[in-house]
Amino acid sequence: MEAESCFSIRKNGSHSFSISQADDKYIIEAIKIKFDISNPIREIPLKSGKTLYLIESYKKATLLNIINFLDSGVLCKILYTVFIQYIKFYTKRHTLKNLKEKN
Repeated sequence: MEAESCFSIRKNGSHSFSISQADDKYIIEAIKIKFDISNPIREIPLKSGKTLYLIESYKKATLLNIINFLDSGVLCKILYTVFIQYIKFYTKRHTLKNLKEKN
């Protein structure tokens, strides 16, 4: 998963949050549900043939929910868990590779 997200303050002073993901609509759907975003998911065709799924929200309550979630550290814990799994996989793979090279 490699989503792109952004908090924005527009020239007119309105605030927004947007997030997009190429080809994995279910990720954007889960975010829409988690944060009760009422706006529809936009589907943008890319030159590569993939589809970019984008959702935006301008609602103050939604923005506060997203900010509170990010501020809670939950995301860091999830990313840390994924990182630990990656390190275990990486270490195991390179240890096996080194053993094969020695034999």
